[in-house]
Amino acid sequence: MVWLRGMFLSCILISIMAAPHVRAEGKVWLSIGEFPPFFSSKLSHYGVFPHIVEEAFAAENIQVEYVFLPWNRALRMAAEGDYDGTPGWVYSKERAQQFSYSDPVLIETKVFFHLKTLDFDWSNIEDVKPYKIGLTLGYFYGPTLARAELSDGFKFERVTTDLLNMRKLAAGRIQLFVVNREVGMQIAKSEFSQQDAASFTYHPTPVAVDTQHLLISKNIDPIRAEFLVDSFNRGLRKLRESGRYEQLWKEDVGVPVASPPSP
Repeated sequence: MVWLRGMFLSCILISIMAAPHVRAEGKVWLSIGEFPPFFSSKLSHYGVFPHIVEEAFAAENIQVEYVFLPWNRALRMAAEGDYDGTPGWVYSKERAQQFSYSDPVLIETKVFFHLKTLDFDWSNIEDVKPYKIGLTLGYFYGPTLARAELSDGFKFERVTTDLLNMRKLAAGRIQLFVVNREVGMQIAKSEFSQQDAASFTYHPTPVAVDTQHLLISKNIDPIRAEFLVDSFNRGLRKLRESGRYEQLWKEDVGVPVASPPSP
C-alpha cells in the first residue's frame, strides 16, 4: 500500500508540473510599460502595439495577458523568465543574448520636433550644431546622434521624460527635441492646449529609423519559446495579408503607417 501511495503522489506531482505548460499553450504573459500611443494602460487595447500583438496571437488561438511595469523592470523580469516576453523593442546585441526576436512589428521613426516659428532645416548632423537639443534619459537615438553626443560643438540636454522636453521646447529653453514621431504628436495633442499644440511641428528627415519587435525570453522552456515566436510571426503575417495591420494602426493612432517589410 505504501508503494501505491507513493505512485499516486508522484502522479499528482507530475500532473501539477505539467499543468502550467498545458494551460499556458493557449496564453502568453507579456510585460509592458507606458509609452503612448504605442503602449498605455489608458488606451483601448493598451495602445496600437499591444493591439497588434493581441490580434496576431489571437489569429493563432493564443490569448495575451499584459502586465504593466516600469520599462526597465519589464525588460528585466521578462529576461529572467518571470514573463514570456515583452513587446516594443529595437534590436541590440545585448538583448539578443537574452531574447528571441520576432519579425518586425512596426517601424519607429525619430525626428526633430521644433516650434513653427523656427526656420529649421537639416540634412547633415553638422547642421544642428547651432541649436540646443533636448534628449530623454535612457533613450538611444541611433549611431549618428550617439556619436554627435560624444563630439565637441553640439549642445545636448537630457531630462527624465519626453513630456518635460516638450515643455522645454514650448518655453524656448531648447530649440530641437528628438522624439518618436507619433509619440511627439501624441504628447502635443494630449498634454497641451489646442493652440499650443498647433505651435509644434517636426522636420520630415528622420534622425533614426528602427524596427520594433516582440521579444520572447530565452529563459523560459525553449520549446515553448519557439512555439510562441513561430505562432506570433504566423499571426502577424495573417494581419498584414488581410489588411488588418494597417486598419489597426489607423484605428489606434489615426494616421497611415508604413508597414515593415515582410521577412
